[in-house]
Amino acid sequence: MEGNGSPLDARQNPFVYKFIIVALIVIAILFLLYLILKRIQKIHSSDKWIEAHKNLPTTQKDIKNVTKLANLNQEEKKLLWDICKHYKARNIVYLIRDDKELNELFKKAYNEMFLKEGENTKASLFELIQKIEKFREQSLFINTTKGLNEGQEFLYKDSSGVTWTLTLIRNSSQGLYLDIPQRFAQSEKKPEPLAKFTLTFTAKGGIYYKLQTRVIRYEVQKEGNTVLIASSTNTLQPMQRRSAKRTNVNKDCQFSAVQDDNNTYTVLEKKYTGILLDISVSGGKVICKMPIKEGQLIHVDFKLTDDITHEAIGKIISTKKSTEGNDFVLHIKFIEISLNAKNDINAYIYGYKN
Repeated sequence: MEGNGSPLDARQNPFVYKFIIVALIVIAILFLLYLILKRIQKIHSSDKWIEAHKNLPTTQKDIKNVTKLANLNQEEKKLLWDICKHYKARNIVYLIRDDKELNELFKKAYNEMFLKEGENTKASLFELIQKIEKFREQSLFINTTKGLNEGQEFLYKDSSGVTWTLTLIRNSSQGLYLDIPQRFAQSEKKPEPLAKFTLTFTAKGGIYYKLQTRVIRYEVQKEGNTVLIASSTNTLQPMQRRSAKRTNVNKDCQFSAVQDDNNTYTVLEKKYTGILLDISVSGGKVICKMPIKEGQLIHVDFKLTDDITHEAIGKIISTKKSTEGNDFVLHIKFIEISLNAKNDINAYIYGYKN
């Protein structure tokens, strides 16, 4: 009698069956792992899990995670661990997203741990703070108008230089419904229907954005107010912030002209008075009675607190008349300033000194 297959077929079939069984087992294991990972991910993203873990003390693993996220160097990593360990700070992975609480932690560390340290160590502390701020800011970036909430204010500058405030009252798939002032609705300077125009706004986290949109139409509501309906966009442009954080000051200062002889600076004796309006480690603004020309070097003496007088040599980047028109505002870029002065400026800006 003739069989159903050859002896070779008979020997091969068990191997085929084994291969299929093994493949099915591997697929089942991979699928099980996928389900487990999804479950873990769901648990870790739940409010209950986050609430339970964000208040645990910071571990070295947490420090390692933040080091990677904020691109810290080894010195900054050690500083952060020393601070968290000393104050038993809650999980730094979550803490870095709370600006107020994090600043309180660093303020305490500055005054209790770092105030008596050398200037290089204090400078490293401020570098650490600024890197964490930069990471937090980048993590808050948005690129679409779709998630903006009602009440968000936008600024529009017309061709005459007048700035108008437009308020978001509805965000839908049809576009942005913007409540506009009555005077703007009647203005000839408002953008025409279907015309492109530019808006700016400040979003969550203090990030400033610019967007280009288009007028879909104007609508008069039942209440009598006029609404501008603008197109949504997925191309928000975060505006570049200054490289150095600054703050308003409004303190008396003195300044003198500086002679530059091949980068050897000589401060002239005659002094003039002014008011320091704002300051950062990279420069500041001084208001005075003198229209000093752009490019001039000056030496500035100033006090941020009552105890220390700081000095810096800077270049006037621009000179503008004040809004009243009687004074001149000097925009100054520092070209020579001590590390001590930089640290005190940062401490003042962050509220560590009053």
